[in-house]
Amino acid sequence: MEKDTFDNIQSAISELVLHIEFARRKDEKIGQLDRSAFRLLTELEESGPMGINDLADKFQLDNSTVSRQAAALVSKGYIRRIPDPKDGRISLLEVTPIGHEIFHEVRIARKELYRDLLANWPENDCKQFEEYLIRLNKSITDLVQQRVANEKDKH
Repeated sequence: MEKDTFDNIQSAISELVLHIEFARRKDEKIGQLDRSAFRLLTELEESGPMGINDLADKFQLDNSTVSRQAAALVSKGYIRRIPDPKDGRISLLEVTPIGHEIFHEVRIARKELYRDLLANWPENDCKQFEEYLIRLNKSITDLVQQRVANEKDKH
């Protein structure tokens, strides 16, 4: 059976995820944070303190999943809970100094990994690849949001 374009795309993405995960596990610096921890720290670094509900909405995950991810980072001392200045009954999460340090160390290592992976690519190809990845991520986000909205309409 001949593979079509979408078979090739899904196969290439699956292989990409496996390769990146393997590289992450083999790199001591990158391996300090798994994907979910890195993503959570990225959001808190870029947006400042946030609550579990806002993070869950941002990542399109349920609160319990984000709560577990946050608890793991709290136990490592990478983030801490602080009272929400608008409503003291609610906790916000913020990055600690050690979390900030680890995050930046991992971010630099990840950037170097991708720089090494794409070292032989012309700059124009790298820019085009960047544009395609951004576009793919937006398409995924839009599709997930549409499906979530459709599910809510059914109930």
